Amino acid sequence: HPTNAKTNKLLETAEHLANSVLTNKSVLSSGAAVNDPFDLEDRVYANTYVNLGSAKVVGFDYDYTLVSYKPAILHLIYDLAKEQLVSKFKYPKELLDLPGYDPNFAIRGLAVDLDNAWICMLTLRYRVSIAFFGRERVDPMIVRQTYRSETGSGILPPEERKKRLKPLNDLFSTAEACLLADVVQWFRSRNIPFDPRSVVTDVLGAITQAHVSGQLHRTVGHDLERYIEPDGQKLLQLLDRFRSAGKKLMLVSNSPFEFVNKGMVYVCGEDWRSRFDVVVVSAGKPGFYTGTRPFREVSTRTGRIKFKPITSSSADEVYCQGSIGELVRLMGWTKSHPTQDRPDIDGSNIMYIGDSLFADLVDARRLYGWTTGAIIREVSHETAIQASRKWQTAWKVLQILTLCGRECQTTFFSPTADPCGAYSQADTKILDDLESLAADWRSYLDALLNPNFGSIFRASRDNGQTAQPSLFARCLQRHVDFYTSKVENLGLYSTDHRFYPADYSIGVLHEVLHLTDPVSEVHVLLVPVRLASVMDKTLLQKDDEGILTSIRIGQLSDKWGRRTILLASLLGAGLANLGQARAASYYELLAWRAFSGVWAAVGNSAQVYLSDVCSSLVLADYMSKLSAVPSLAMTFGPGLGGGLSKFGLNIPVLVDGILSLAAAALCWVYLPESPAWASKKAADAQPKGDQKQPQKSIPSSVYVLAISGFFGGISFGTAVSMTAIFLDAKLEFDSLHVGFTFVLTAIATLATSIWGTGSVQKAVGLKSCAVLGSIVSGILTIGMALIPGIWPTLVFMCLSRAGTTLRAGSNGTILANFTDASNRGTVFAQQQFAMNMGRLVGPVVAGHLAVTDPVVLPMVFSAACSILSGLILMAVAMPEAPKQTSQALRGFTDLGSESMLELEYGSAQDCMLDNLLPELSADAGDHLEDLQRLMKHVELIRKDFQSVQSRDC
Repeated sequence: HPTNAKTNKLLETAEHLANSVLTNKSVLSSGAAVNDPFDLEDRVYANTYVNLGSAKVVGFDYDYTLVSYKPAILHLIYDLAKEQLVSKFKYPKELLDLPGYDPNFAIRGLAVDLDNAWICMLTLRYRVSIAFFGRERVDPMIVRQTYRSETGSGILPPEERKKRLKPLNDLFSTAEACLLADVVQWFRSRNIPFDPRSVVTDVLGAITQAHVSGQLHRTVGHDLERYIEPDGQKLLQLLDRFRSAGKKLMLVSNSPFEFVNKGMVYVCGEDWRSRFDVVVVSAGKPGFYTGTRPFREVSTRTGRIKFKPITSSSADEVYCQGSIGELVRLMGWTKSHPTQDRPDIDGSNIMYIGDSLFADLVDARRLYGWTTGAIIREVSHETAIQASRKWQTAWKVLQILTLCGRECQTTFFSPTADPCGAYSQADTKILDDLESLAADWRSYLDALLNPNFGSIFRASRDNGQTAQPSLFARCLQRHVDFYTSKVENLGLYSTDHRFYPADYSIGVLHEVLHLTDPVSEVHVLLVPVRLASVMDKTLLQKDDEGILTSIRIGQLSDKWGRRTILLASLLGAGLANLGQARAASYYELLAWRAFSGVWAAVGNSAQVYLSDVCSSLVLADYMSKLSAVPSLAMTFGPGLGGGLSKFGLNIPVLVDGILSLAAAALCWVYLPESPAWASKKAADAQPKGDQKQPQKSIPSSVYVLAISGFFGGISFGTAVSMTAIFLDAKLEFDSLHVGFTFVLTAIATLATSIWGTGSVQKAVGLKSCAVLGSIVSGILTIGMALIPGIWPTLVFMCLSRAGTTLRAGSNGTILANFTDASNRGTVFAQQQFAMNMGRLVGPVVAGHLAVTDPVVLPMVFSAACSILSGLILMAVAMPEAPKQTSQALRGFTDLGSESMLELEYGSAQDCMLDNLLPELSADAGDHLEDLQRLMKHVELIRKDFQSVQSRDC
């Protein structure tokens, strides 16, 4: 805005919030939580109050209700009607070369304009919002001019609308719309003059002929596996549950008996009719509801229609034609004195379920008061898309733009100005631009559902600037009591279940605006409260690595002992988790989480302890195994936590605390103090006059290692924090697939730690292994970002994490070479502090880069830091290993000095290793037995030699 600072501030805040949504940093929720145990696509949605328990009779349609068709049947209808156009209506044979049915072109709920062959999408007020002439979209201006009435309303009068627009309200009609569009486009692209009314009449006639000729039914009946979904187990369970609940079942279909019987036998088995009290075929709905035709019996053996009058109904017979009045009479549902066989049943006790609104449901509900249920297969498709990250992101941005347009109008006038005055030109331009942006996002949302017409339930107007329910959605709400994606979904509920409509479906706007306002949550977030919310969320992120306390705890481990600090860390972490699980308020939870961060030094203390008790021959192997522990936690922790959360959200934290305390108890009982630290402490305690035992100075190489660790921490923090955003932006992974990917990379890390790190260290050396891991990880991360495809990305990601594991598995051993028992805790803590600082910096920088490009820039940044970390590590000069000399003497190896013998086998002072490293202890015991046997032989030889000498003397 050129002059209004308040408007600009609001726009700036909205833009910031929209960008945070697009980069997956938003604190907006994904939508209102629904207390329903089923997936959205499996739920039953009620427009009115529905009591399943009160339904004494449940009726079903056949097509797309009891039987589900595969998409192949729509291709078949298209092809059969195309052949009818050529053979019966004498259209050019070149039409046979039409590409065939396109499932992405049309949707249910459209209408065909019989005058101009347009395929139209209608709003709830019968306004045409979208029109296609052939495969080309009609200009919105021409649409408005075409349907402008004498009053200029843009809506056709009801009489003209009924004569001119033919609704397409079932799934079969999508093939009809596609064929009409293709035929019209064929004429238009060849500049062949044609009468649109004649083409519409012929195409509709060809579709009808494909049905009534029996060719469609015969083709499907000869290849049921190709056209019908075979799984009828859930349908049988539903029917049996209804019958067990005492409900009578009926089937009323427009299809002939032979066709219905083949399909039902294929889905439900030969005895399918035993589950129904009455079966009516060739019913001729919707005339079935308004006519007075009598029923006729159909031979179940030959399919022939019998001529005898029907005076009573039998569950063993099949009937055709008829009417609803005759059905009520034959079933005895009008008797004033009900009996056990013929209970008192009126329209409110009858439920009928079908897929076609006007053929199956409207008259049954309007004329007879039946409870009606619609099977809308598209519910499954649309709810799946609307649950995706891509749709949710766009929907949130649209919410922000909508609210911004509302709120901007409150900033156009100063407090002293007349709020009823006219908007300035700049004010109007702001609103126009916001509406244009909103239209773009609304069109994007529509295209996710269908590229031409969008959702079957919502129609956009004025090129997407506004939206309202479609005519189909309005009819569904007006004439149907409930709807769901498939009839088997009713089997997920009790036969006495009661469905309650949502409040906004029965209230007027002022009563339910707080429930239906799509931007109520955004309203709160467009003010500074959002910043406070983000700060709260940041504070709730526990300092898992003890960034602020790691150095001090490391120093204390040099002063008080490794075992003491390890026990304190486990006890502190356990008590903190118990406190979090029992926290009664937000601030109490925050305090316990801060306390937990103070004691987050278990991993660092374990590394220091291993460095004390392991010789250089095995230290690298044990450090590599220790680095695998976080991968094990990432692999199994989320699953365990998710399972435990079923018993309460605080249970995983409570169990975590109990496990930490149990680990502390095990360390207290079985873990002695580090022998190296104990020896150093004992040496310090011995009186040495005025001379004090000096602490070993920290070499300069340690600080170079810290710089390398800092860049390594940036790389690791960036990679971990941006993985979910990266996978969503590049591969469109949802939360489930992101979770699977994390498990996959954890397994790769674990496998490398156990089987890879030690082998690479032996092959190329300790430092070279770490350098190689850093550089290879960086190169593979760049490939992960740049190379397209799901599997290449996942492979590069796993290999990159393997490189990171090589570096992580070598870090502790490298650092141990520069320390001794006097300063080991301090040095390890400094290194951990440097890495943790990098893990803090990395996500912050990567987050800003992701605003521009969430795929390439953050990962390239991570890769560059990883490679730089490896190059810095190359500059570190490793200390020389102690020289080991050996010489062959009479077939035995001279192990050299006594200290070398102690280094390999252990001295008397290292007896506590029996408890620490059982494998080393066992090996040392075996070698000791060999030496003892050898010494016995030497002693025998010495005695023999002495006896020989004395005899010679």
